[in-house]
Amino acid sequence: MTDVHDDSIARVMAEWADIRPDLDVGPIGVLARMARIRAIVEAEQARVFAAGGITAADFPVLVTLSRRGRTTHTQLADDLGLTAGTVTVRVDRLQTRGLVAREVDAADARVRWVSLTQAGQELVDDLIPRHLAVEQELLSGLKPRQRERLAAELSVLLADLEARYG
Repeated sequence: MTDVHDDSIARVMAEWADIRPDLDVGPIGVLARMARIRAIVEAEQARVFAAGGITAADFPVLVTLSRRGRTTHTQLADDLGLTAGTVTVRVDRLQTRGLVAREVDAADARVRWVSLTQAGQELVDDLIPRHLAVEQELLSGLKPRQRERLAAELSVLLADLEARYG
C-alpha cells in the first residue's frame, strides 16, 4: 500500500505491517482517518458554536428547526436520529436560553410543537455563515474535483451503512 501523504495513520499502518504482516490493516486506512478527521472537524466547529453560546449538540436542533420551521418533538427526534428523551433535554436547554419555544397541540395535548424564537433564528442566521466558512477552510486542502469524488464515495459508504445498520 502506498500513501500519497505521510499522515499519522500511515505511520500507524506501517508499524502494524512491520510487527504483524499477516494482518490486513487496510480498514484502519479509512476508518481511523475518518475518526481523526472527525475529531479535528468537531473541535473547529465547537469554536464556532461556543462563540454563539451553544454546544455542538445544540446546533443540529437549531438548524433543523430553521429549515423545517415548527415541528413536533417526535419529528425532530426522527430528523436528528435521537431518542425522544435526548431531544427533550436539548430543547429544554435551548428553551431556557430563549432560543426555542414549545406549544401544546390544541387538538392533542400529547403533541408538543417546537419552533425557533426570533433570538434562535437570529443566532442561526449569524452562525451558519461562520460554520460554513470553517467547513470551507477545513476542506481547503482538497481541489474541487477531489471534494466531489470524496463526497460521492462517502455517500456510497453512508447509504450502505444506513441500509445495513439503520
